[in-house]
Amino acid sequence: MRNVLSVIAPANRDHSIYYYEDVIDNGFLMQLTINIGNHASWPPDTAYHHFLHEPFLTADEITKINDWVDRGMPSGNPNNAPPGPVYANESFIGDPDTILTMQQHFTVPGDDSDHCKIFVIPSG
Repeated sequence: MRNVLSVIAPANRDHSIYYYEDVIDNGFLMQLTINIGNHASWPPDTAYHHFLHEPFLTADEITKINDWVDRGMPSGNPNNAPPGPVYANESFIGDPDTILTMQQHFTVPGDDSDHCKIFVIPSG
């Protein structure tokens, strides 16, 4: 299951899947997300070209997840679990060239809608 964390986690930021207790709370949502093909925030077109570390699940991985959820999501042996992910505090893409600061705060409303806002920010 090499890609499960890298594929499902980014697409489902509201639901942690790093620990068994979190997964069983969201197992059916995870299964639905995988089966409708909405499990990657930027899904590659695997029929066109392949890249290193593509965020996709193989048909075998999808079948294993479906079978596990359909069996009631039994817990495995915790001694066989891989270590959890370790994240650095730094950005994956390095330091920014410039950091701009807004003069007034803007709060994005949590209404599940897309909002297009244009801000004018002095760049010095």
